[in-house]
Amino acid sequence: MLLTTLRFLTAHALSALAEPRCCACEAPVPLETVFCGPCATTLVEVDGGGDPRRVEAAAFAYGGALRDAIVRFKYGGRDDLARPLGALLCRLRAPVALARPGVLVPVPSHASRLASRGYEPSALLGRALAEAVGAPLLVDGLVKTAPSPAQAGLDRRARLSNLAGSLRCQRPGVLRGVRVVLVDDVRTTGATLAACTAALEEAGAHVLGHAVLAAAEP
Repeated sequence: MLLTTLRFLTAHALSALAEPRCCACEAPVPLETVFCGPCATTLVEVDGGGDPRRVEAAAFAYGGALRDAIVRFKYGGRDDLARPLGALLCRLRAPVALARPGVLVPVPSHASRLASRGYEPSALLGRALAEAVGAPLLVDGLVKTAPSPAQAGLDRRARLSNLAGSLRCQRPGVLRGVRVVLVDDVRTTGATLAACTAALEEAGAHVLGHAVLAAAEP
């Protein structure tokens, strides 16, 4: 645990000293800039709207440079990308704040995936949004009790079947009666978010919806 923490701190110290780079292609960029000019042109914003009492918000469409950056962040060991990508997620601070959540809860990975990766992407992104809206982030609100079979290429029904019984609220005493917004990196079919919602509501939480960095579907 100590070694993992030291590696994390060392990586962040080095990244703070390094020349700013595009999160997708590594081209040099000005300070506090997420993407270079060409990569930035591939971003597609997702329009908000709808019932202000219900949060179903995605900041951008999943594709182009953002997809490349998320893949590097999740699967390439690039936890240093949490800060710039978290800043993009904060585009959703207005609709999330308007819903007045009592707490934000990140969508969890299974313990085996968390151990191999060394960090929880949704929790790292959620920190930025929680700070922006002034709500606490409950990183252990949900636990994934079993790894899911491969989800790629599956429709919503099949994904829900894969997830059956694999998510559980492990802080029911804290979350009962509390207004919750889920946080994740990517919404594909919405099956994972639906399973998380069901687990929280079974424990008595009031789930207002979710905020995700990118949506793979309209």
